[in-house]
Amino acid sequence: MNPAVTVSLGIAGWSKEISTSRLIAEADAALYSAKAQGRNRWHRYGVENSARVDEPVEG
Repeated sequence: MNPAVTVSLGIAGWSKEISTSRLIAEADAALYSAKAQGRNRWHRYGVENSARVDEPVEG
């Protein structure tokens, strides 16, 4: 039996204007969005969260 391992990723961009706590919050929001879309996906958090990209992870 080979157990399946999947990865969900939340990605957030950093700039000097963004605090560390905000960066973590955006990455966390992106992670939960990726998980909501299903397993083995990534989600990038955009400035207005409308510039996001959801893609399956290729493996």
